[in-house]
Amino acid sequence: MDIPQVVNVEKADDNIAQNQTFDFDFMTYFEYIKKRCKTASFVVMIAVFSLFAFASMIWFAVLGEVRNVIMCLLCSILSIPAFTIVEYLFRFQVTPIFQVISLLLIAGGTMIGPCYNVYTLFVGWDDILHAVGGLVFCWLGFVLMKKYSKGN
Repeated sequence: MDIPQVVNVEKADDNIAQNQTFDFDFMTYFEYIKKRCKTASFVVMIAVFSLFAFASMIWFAVLGEVRNVIMCLLCSILSIPAFTIVEYLFRFQVTPIFQVISLLLIAGGTMIGPCYNVYTLFVGWDDILHAVGGLVFCWLGFVLMKKYSKGN
């Protein structure tokens, strides 16, 4: 049985490093971000996610809910570099469907659930988030195992 493709292993950036060590160099990382921002799907998804986080931030600021403003701000600031850092370190490129599922998982757990009170409105919300998160990380683990077991 073949593993569904969540990560485009063939598009790994060979110009960043040929070895599989997890060295982090800011200059090559910024070059990778510039190259990644030329991908339309990545830019669109990050823009939609950032727009939602920014609109939520404004909404909660108008309501005077400081905690929710801080959560939306932290979610938007911390989740966007997470994709590029993981891609850079593991030398692979996340496909658009995996980006959408991951951003929905991040937004659902940090903004939609606690800020919009979905945890109390929908009893199964936490179970759904944990199930989707488990599937996402299991899927990613299999893809990484497939990539690194080839002896690249």
